[in-house]
This record gives sequence, C-alpha cells and structure tokens, in this order.
Amino acid sequence: MKATSDVIDLKKKKIAIIGSGISGAANAYFLRQTFSNNVELVMFEKSDKIGGRLATFEFNERLYELGGSVLHPSNKYMSEFIDKLELQKKEKEKSTKEALGFFDSKGLILKTTGQFYGLVDRINFIRHFGFIQLFKFKSWLRSFIRDFSKIYSLQDKGFVFTNLDEFLTKLNPELNKIAQKSLQRTLCEQKFNDRIINEFASIACLTNYGQSILIDGFVGSVSLAGLIDELWSVKTGNRSVAEKLIEKADVQLHLNTSVKGIYKDPTDQEKNIILFETEEKTEITDNSFDYVIIAFPLYKDVFNDQFKIEFEVENLINLEMQITNTYIIFGEQILFPEMASNKRINLHSTDPSLPYRSICVQLPCDYCDNKDKDLYMNCTKKLYKIFSEQILDESDFDKIFEQGYKIVQKIPWRAYPKYTENPEKKVIPQVVLDQARSRVYYSNCMEWSSSCMEICCISARNVANMIANKEKVKIKPFFNKSKEKINVHFVCKLSSIIFLAAFLYSSYFKI
Repeated sequence: MKATSDVIDLKKKKIAIIGSGISGAANAYFLRQTFSNNVELVMFEKSDKIGGRLATFEFNERLYELGGSVLHPSNKYMSEFIDKLELQKKEKEKSTKEALGFFDSKGLILKTTGQFYGLVDRINFIRHFGFIQLFKFKSWLRSFIRDFSKIYSLQDKGFVFTNLDEFLTKLNPELNKIAQKSLQRTLCEQKFNDRIINEFASIACLTNYGQSILIDGFVGSVSLAGLIDELWSVKTGNRSVAEKLIEKADVQLHLNTSVKGIYKDPTDQEKNIILFETEEKTEITDNSFDYVIIAFPLYKDVFNDQFKIEFEVENLINLEMQITNTYIIFGEQILFPEMASNKRINLHSTDPSLPYRSICVQLPCDYCDNKDKDLYMNCTKKLYKIFSEQILDESDFDKIFEQGYKIVQKIPWRAYPKYTENPEKKVIPQVVLDQARSRVYYSNCMEWSSSCMEICCISARNVANMIANKEKVKIKPFFNKSKEKINVHFVCKLSSIIFLAAFLYSSYFKI
C-alpha cells in the first residue's frame, strides 16, 4: 500500500500521542515533518520525564545507559536523527581493551585477551566455531540486513503496512517465513553447526531479549545482527534523541499525566475522547482529538480499572512483557578469576537456565578514549551491569563479586515483549485499532515482531504515512538522496575489501 502524494487544503488536525519514549517522540517528529503547521500535537506522559525505556543513571558524576543501550550501523532512522538533531555518537572503545567471555553452567567456554592486537582471539574464534561457518554466518546476516534495510526507501515513497505480514512480505517473503518458525530451526535449516546455534545465537538472544533461541527467526535475526558490527550509542545518552525529537516537533507536553481511557465520540464519528488525570489528580475529558496514537506497549497487565480502551484489543489482552531485572554493581568480579583483571570484562551466558544473562563492564555515555583510557582497566573493582530473568539476592552477588561490592542500582522492568516459543501460533497486534474509522493507531504493535529503537521509528513513520494517506497529504522524503547514493557506493567498496580480507575479519565479532 502507498500513501497518496496529492495535496489538499486541510483544517488543522489535533493528534494525541500517548507515551514519550522513542516511539512517541518519533511519531511526533514524523507528523510535524508531514503536516508542518497543519497539526496540533498533544503528548501525554505518565512519568516526570521524557524517554520511556531509554533510561540513564549517574555514577561518580558520569551518565550511563540503563535502558535501550546500543544501535546498529544499519539503523538509518536513528543515524539520521543524530545528524538532524546535531547530536554526537559515543566514542568507540578499542577492542583490545576488552576481555570477552562466553560461559555455561560448567564454566568458561571461550575467552578473549586482546593480546597481539586481537590476532590470537581471531584465531581462537576460527578454531572454535570454524572458518567456513563464521564466513557463512556473517554472509547470511548481511543478506538479512540488506532485506530489512529496504524499508527506508519504501517508506520515503509512501509505503504503509497494517500488519507484520505486509511489512515482511514487502521486504522479502523469506523474512515472513522465518517469522513463522523458531530461530533454532531457522539456523538448523541454514546448516549452521551446534556451536554457532547453541553458543553464538544463544548469547545474542539471552543478552538482547532475555529469552532462548526458541523465539521466532525474525526477532532472533534482529538480535544476531549486533554480533557482526560495531554498535553505537549517543554521547549525551540515547534518551536525548527522544528529548530533541519532541522539542523539534513542538508538542504540547503533559508530564505526570495518566491517560485513563480512550473512546470514540458518540456525537462525532471523526473525533476521539481521552480521559486523563493531571499531576494535581484532576480528571479531564477532552473530545477534540482527530487521531490518537498509542506509543507504549499494550499487554494484559495494562488493561484494568485504571486504563480502558473502547476499541479492538482482543488480541492484546493475553500478551505479556518479559520482566528483566537489571543490576548495576561496583565491585571485583570473582565468578571467573581467570579473566584478565586489567581489561574491561564482558561475560555472556549461553545457558538460559542460569540466573544471569550477562555481566558486563559499563562505560559512561561521554566516554573518551584519551581521557578514559585507564577507566576500569588496571583495577580490580569495575562498574558492571547484570541482566537476569530472576530476582538476585546477596547469595547470588557473593558468587559473582568479592566482598565489599556496592549495589548502585537495581531495577525490575518490562523491557521487551515475551516472545512465544511456538511462532506458528504467535499474535502480532494490528496497527489500526478501530478498523471502521482508522482514527486510533497502536504504534508499538511492531515491538511484538522485534523490540528495538529502530523498529519503533519504522512503526512511527508508518503511522505518520497512514494518517497522511487518510488526509491525502503528500509524503515528504526523510532521507537525503545524494547522501544515500554516496553511502551505497561506499558500502560496495567496503564489501569488496571485507571479502578479500575475510580470513582476518570474519572471525572477529563485537558483542
């Protein structure tokens, strides 16, 4: 489906956006870009700050990522936002300063040391996983990323989708097929060996989503993409992207405001009613909204006496979010004393039965290699982030850290959807919650296909295109075409170089 390119005179539309995370912020930005001054944007946020799950914390007067932490180089919306908002990317850490370890219930499976500029580590990776397997794995993921990246030019031309099937089929019908089976089965059919599947892929799924390789092949492939490229984040914290987008979109922002209900106006079929409670605990009913965009996850625990929605939510009331317990600990790691203490230690579990998914040293958002070259290097105590599906207590921490550790933060939160272990029966919510009128949109529905910042941006652009389609407003290109052509040429040259140097690079993965 395509949004029309016709332009008509229109009265100013009033649109409510519920949620100020990256989804809500991107919705506001794309709507402002599309409608210019012909739209009034009102944003409701129940907390006292913008950003949703893009959270940060402070330690020793430095800012660290707590929520959505990393982005992939192929994430074109987030990359373009950085340029348009005049933000900067965080400086990359040299890989030789990192000590990486894979472990299961029996102990360390594989570790890196960073010695000899990482050459020894690359050789060990080749010996452990197999050169042909690593090269094939990287090529397969490159193909997945190329297919996924088709969405950007399609959306710039006005493409819209109402469900996951339309989205994936347009990119490549094969993507829709892998979404109907587990990642484990997908990789087995590609004839990858047990170590690639049960170690490499398992680490990606457990670290990124806290779930096993039984999740579906599409979300699993999204989690795997980070294994073959240097990931990035924003120097001022990823939350600053949401803050800047909302600022640019010129929205009426209501913080500390809880939306209690969303209904259609019985006196005007083109209007929606929102019932909300202000910071002062005053309930207000507003029936002036032409459109409503729900930009936060809907799942069974959301629907209660405190939140009611009149529209089609039958497929939503049984959905669940995965609870992830995040712990920030400052201490000396003793779980695997053989790991080099003079490096920044990152440990990843391959076993979903273990209580912790990853134990990784954290670097501040404004990390600078020159200024911070010795930060958490030649010292025993380091700042770690631990992901766990379980609630950990002192007995768990005593196994991981030497006595004297400090718990800086502990946060249980619903970070991402709980993906089904039977993909053939999974339910992905529809974008439009009132099919008869097309006036209420669920922007975060695509999180149930895969949850990441870029998917939220893609879904937000889709909603903006759908509303433009309904209002017969021309879609404005988001990407600079000349820049895109340069990037394609650059990628082609880079691909050739990578192919020629495959022996050295196909075995080196950044997790």
